[in-house]
Amino acid sequence: MSHLINKTTFLYIYQIFVEKLLTLKRSGYLSEAVYNKIRPRHKQPPRIYGLPKIHKAYVLLRPIVSCVNTFAYDLSAYLANILSPLTGKSEYIVANSAHFVSTVSNETILDNEIMVSFDVESLFTNVPIDAAVQAALLKLENDPSLADRTTLTPAQIADLLKFVLRSTYFLYNGSIYEQKDGAAMGSLVSAVIANLYMESFEEQAIITSSYEPRIWKHYVDDTFTILDRENVDDFLQHLNNQQSSIRFTMATEKDNKLTFLDTAVLRESDGHLTTSVYRKPTHTEQYLAYDSHHPQSVKRGIVKCLYERAKRLVTKPSVIFEEKKHLLSVLVSNGYPFSFLQKLNKTGKPKNSANEFKATAVLPYVKGLSEQVRRCLQQQAVRAVFKSETTLRSQLVRPKTLSTRLNKMA
Repeated sequence: MSHLINKTTFLYIYQIFVEKLLTLKRSGYLSEAVYNKIRPRHKQPPRIYGLPKIHKAYVLLRPIVSCVNTFAYDLSAYLANILSPLTGKSEYIVANSAHFVSTVSNETILDNEIMVSFDVESLFTNVPIDAAVQAALLKLENDPSLADRTTLTPAQIADLLKFVLRSTYFLYNGSIYEQKDGAAMGSLVSAVIANLYMESFEEQAIITSSYEPRIWKHYVDDTFTILDRENVDDFLQHLNNQQSSIRFTMATEKDNKLTFLDTAVLRESDGHLTTSVYRKPTHTEQYLAYDSHHPQSVKRGIVKCLYERAKRLVTKPSVIFEEKKHLLSVLVSNGYPFSFLQKLNKTGKPKNSANEFKATAVLPYVKGLSEQVRRCLQQQAVRAVFKSETTLRSQLVRPKTLSTRLNKMA
């Protein structure tokens, strides 16, 4: 939910923010260097735009509040840096798809058990701010390494965190609105605080449940669960009774299969779990075309990444063979020469040569010329990294409201 505010109110909030940082600096809790790093340099409000959820049955918009070059942007980055080491400590968390596969590949599911995915509806915009800040505060108070990252006390960090999360404003159609609930997607600290809150949420939910799952793994707002078939509905109700703003939906295995992240988990006839690569129905099988204006290293990287994903996520040798066969067909249809693909499939992991270079040069890519420049720079122990210049997307896609002098509120 959001409501309209006037520019005077927005500038008043900005002034409170400035005073908070100045007070911490004058009292010695913020050094001159840190203060100059996080102090506000801009007065314009964030801008909101929507990204379509094209993989959903009904194409909804995911609201993104772009906080770049806004008054709390640098403080959000600073707070995220302080809080990030506190996340990922829970036994239920998986870091990525490969980590997930390693945790379930040796599991066996019983006949009376079922695979279930519980997903949080719109996590970011429904995170309860007070509860999330309290969860962060408890972890800060028990963090022995906090002094290595900041001179602020846990209470001061929590106060700044609550101020940032409660000061979510955005510009839309020339008017300024306040986001009343949840954390803004687009703020650097939002993902961290959402993760911290969900870790606390799930620990409490599982401890207090009479239907504790045998396996519970989660990544942000998606979970993979194995529990007794008879307890599925009761456990869903238990989850939804924990916090009024956090609502879960549920998906159960179909045809002995359940998807999680970009993996598909299959229940074999003997109960063992195997995994393979999962692609959403909206996946188009389109990758960077081989004849596109990009360095060969980028094209090699795409192919190696796809092959490596197959090795990491597929646990049955026969399925690995089919996955590589599929990749070969798809990449050939994207213009990649068969010989190019075969060579990369057989190539081992490249040696790390980063230490051989004394410096790095970031240059625009120009086909034919950049390759010669790279060879010359390598002779001087300088690594060349190429970047794309103007793209069709940058020219055609502009989802954000354009800033004007009036909107910048200078």
